[in-house]
Parts: sequence; structure tokens; C-alpha cells
Amino acid sequence: MVTLLFAATGCTAGARAEQYNKAGELDLERGDIPSALTAFDRAIELRPGFAAAHRNRGRALFLKDDARGAEKALREAIKLDPREARAMSELGRALIFRKDRREEGHAHCQKAAELQPELAMAWACLCGARGMLGRTEEAITACKKAITLDPDGMPTLVYGVYGRTLEAAGRLKEAGQAYEDALRQGPESAELLYRLAGIQARTEREAEAVKTLHRALELKPEYVQAHRTLAEFYILEKDLDNAKKYVSSAKALGAKIPPLLLEQYDAMLAGGGEGQAGP
Repeated sequence: MVTLLFAATGCTAGARAEQYNKAGELDLERGDIPSALTAFDRAIELRPGFAAAHRNRGRALFLKDDARGAEKALREAIKLDPREARAMSELGRALIFRKDRREEGHAHCQKAAELQPELAMAWACLCGARGMLGRTEEAITACKKAITLDPDGMPTLVYGVYGRTLEAAGRLKEAGQAYEDALRQGPESAELLYRLAGIQARTEREAEAVKTLHRALELKPEYVQAHRTLAEFYILEKDLDNAKKYVSSAKALGAKIPPLLLEQYDAMLAGGGEGQAGP
């Protein structure tokens, strides 16, 4: 009877731990990190060896910008279950953003992908790690694999890394498509729009590039790079009215216009330029 009672009690505690863990995952999806942490802590109290709850706790702490706490929780999950590929992916993702630990992070991502080849987040982790390490072709392969496994659930960051890596390899058309896919994944970001504008300009789609840069400034009015690039474009186009506007804003934000372009701009000012209507 005693044995059966303890077995029943243990089963009940385990089931409750599962419920708290699932509740915490829902809280994370809603962005309620404090509630998620409370739920994961309760799951761990009920079942200390619950690797998934430790892993989820690490995810939540990572989102809370508690890097040390996140690493500790994720390592505990891996210790409890050496095949916890998701925890390895999360740990790798946390480490690759630290230059001094990027190789270590890559190793965790690699191990996760080996343990669970169908795990999209493991390949997404490898995508970011290899991109940051300059391993261009390997990064492209990993990014493509991650997107193929989970095209709709992939974070915008992965599409962005994919685009930058393709760009570094000179594959501009594919890079532009990756940035467009990233923007469709939403929400739009000024940084991605800026990267897309660069591809558009380099593939002779200047008018689209200018529109894209203006979209970037709608999202981030003080985006220095966009102000500088528009200033340079309008100088080259000899559009004095817009050149004045964006040279002024770029300088005010601390951007440096190349000397040769500034000489052209000064010559436009001296000669009255070819003023045009603004966009």
C-alpha cells in the first residue's frame, strides 16, 4: 500500500510538473516572462530532474537578458539529459553572440544538429554561428536547412543572417530574396530594409532602393546609415533639394560623407544645383 501510495503521489507530481511546464511555454509565447519563470520554477520543484523545464527556464532567462542564469539552467538540462538537443541549441545561441565564446557556441549547435537532424532551431543556431565565424558556404547550407525545415516558424534573424551570408558570397539575387522573406516574416525592421536597399542599388534597382530607404526611416527616423546613403544618392543624382535635406540630417547624426561626394555637393551649392521635388 505504501509503495502504491508513493507511486501514485509521484505520478501526480509528475503530471502537475508537465502542466506547469506547458503553462510556462504558453506564457513565453505571450511574452509574459515573469509568469513563465514562475511556472517553470514550480515544475522543477515538483520534479527536480525535469530536463525540459530546466531548458525552458533557460530560454526565459535568456529573454530576460540574464545570460549567466540562462547558461546555468541550460547546462543543468543537458546534464540531466545529455540528448537534450533543444537545450544545446539554446545554449549555443546564447554563446554565439559573445565573440570570445563563439566557437564553443558553435560546438553546441553542431552537437544539437547531430543528435536531432530534423530540429530546425539547431540548424538556425548553426546558421548564425557559422555566419558570425565567416564560414560562408557552411552558413548558407545551415540557413537553408533551417528554413526548409520550418519556413514559417523561423525567426527573422535567421533570414537576415542567410541574406548577409549570401551577400558575402556575391549571390545578390538570392540575398535580396532572403531579405524580402525576412521582412514578410515580420515585423519589418529598419536594418533589414537597409540591407535590402543595398541589394536593390547593386542590382540596378535604384528607384526601389530609395523607396526602401525611406521605409526604413519611417520605422527608425534617426537611422544614421539610411540618412547617409540617401545623402550620397541625391548628390550623385544632382538633386539639390533632397541632397541638402539628407546631407544636413546625416551630418547632424554624426555620419561622414565621403570627401569626393562632399566636393560634388559644394559644387552643386555654388552652382545652384538641379533642385527637384522631394520624394
